[in-house]
Amino acid sequence: MTSIDIALVSLAALQVVALGGMIAAAVMIRERVQDGAQQAGPALRKALAISGMARAMADRSQRDGAALVGRVAGVAAKVGDRVATTVRLAREVKEQFPRTRASVNEVTDQGEQLARQAGEARTMAERLGRIGAAARAAAKAARSDAESPR
Repeated sequence: MTSIDIALVSLAALQVVALGGMIAAAVMIRERVQDGAQQAGPALRKALAISGMARAMADRSQRDGAALVGRVAGVAAKVGDRVATTVRLAREVKEQFPRTRASVNEVTDQGEQLARQAGEARTMAERLGRIGAAARAAAKAARSDAESPR
């Protein structure tokens, strides 16, 4: 073998040794990646679980928010209806105020007149009561005079 052949064989052997070193390095890298994956697995699962919970919370918040908006809109509509009714009633009362005022004055006058008449009737009843008492006293006196011997 010539020196060139020896150099080529030595370079081929060197390449085989280098290839073996690269294979060993690849195996070590693979082991490290597997260890990293095993260590990252729980963290990755936890991150996925947190992501799922965040999605669920966002969905629920959206549903609850939509329901709240619906309820607030319903209450606002109800309040609007009541305000409109109150305004309408206030207008009706305002329009009928002069007639209502006249009716109140008329009822007040009639009440005063009835009170006067009731007072007069009470006075008349008292007078009649006194007359009745006097008549009973006179009848009693007449009976006692008729019964008494003279």
